[in-house]
Amino acid sequence: MAQPAVHGVFRALSQPVICTLLYAGTLYAWHYLMHVTMLASGLLFFWRVFDPRPAPWGTPFHQRLVMLGAAIFANIPLGAV
Repeated sequence: MAQPAVHGVFRALSQPVICTLLYAGTLYAWHYLMHVTMLASGLLFFWRVFDPRPAPWGTPFHQRLVMLGAAIFANIPLGAV
């Protein structure tokens, strides 16, 4: 805060209207980004799980079971919280 430039930026960003808009805008952007990344990774994951192609092009059955098991067990602690 001793630097005039840093103090000026902080003073501008800490104005009530500006900091409220930054907070709300960040919240909405994060919410949107979270859903987009979850959708993309979910589509990729289930594309590999339900891919009808046989090995070596598709995922072998035993690997699909491991993938599903890992996804299920990864969600248990998250659901418990």
